Amino acid sequence: MGNLKFVSFEELYPMDVEITDIRAERQKWIKGVLYNRGAPRKSNAIILLSGCNGIYTDLTEGGTSFFAPQGSIVCLPEGSNYSVLNNDCDLSNQDAYMIEFHIKKDDEALSFAPSPFMINSMFSTRLSHAIKEVVRAYEEPIKSPISILSCVCEVLSILGKENSSTQSKDYSAVAQGLKLLEKDPFNDISIEEIASICNISSGSFRRNFRKYLGKSPIQYRTDLRIKTIQFMLENSDVTIENMSELLGINNAPYIYKMFKKNVGLSPGEYRSKYKG
Repeated sequence: MGNLKFVSFEELYPMDVEITDIRAERQKWIKGVLYNRGAPRKSNAIILLSGCNGIYTDLTEGGTSFFAPQGSIVCLPEGSNYSVLNNDCDLSNQDAYMIEFHIKKDDEALSFAPSPFMINSMFSTRLSHAIKEVVRAYEEPIKSPISILSCVCEVLSILGKENSSTQSKDYSAVAQGLKLLEKDPFNDISIEEIASICNISSGSFRRNFRKYLGKSPIQYRTDLRIKTIQFMLENSDVTIENMSELLGINNAPYIYKMFKKNVGLSPGEYRSKYKG
């Protein structure tokens, strides 16, 4: 991986690049299984978690984790080394759709980042459809390399257009704030502080966040917190007291009250009902 260059989707969009070694597949996940790569990825990948969710952990020194909910899209860049803990798998064979590919420019391999990351897209429905189209084209009895390549280019085109310089400043601010919220849902940074970091007024940030995400930033953060707690309750025996310490808030009563208010069950009741 020594000759690897990082580019953003925006930077990739106007480039004349070579896309090769395309693979695509439907994945059936097994709940509770921890998949550990153990070595850096040899290709870029984009995965749609259609019927599952998971926790991705960067395995490099000082690496962090993030929760990818059902319906989310994750980029798994070439050169990244990570693990993923599978969860909430359904009974279908379409828990996830993944496409893999190499990108080169002038014989130099291109990657998107050193570690996996969530793709937050205002065009998520269109992007999800485009990813599924790659898999569908790849599964054709008589494969058409041109058709498969065209479908992959459509995925990258959607991402490039969305992140291009023509994208509105309002959306860019929301996208930046979204990353801050998802990086650490249990951080008590205020929405006013997030808006200031994004160089936008708190009123505009709240209004635009609801416009693009369909909910307030406070509710979005609460939802992330609930999903994280649900995952821990379903997949571990950690107590609420220890859970609060692991999440860095040291406030067990807060977890109990927030969870009960939003889920309708106490953490103990939820664990008894849903723990595998």
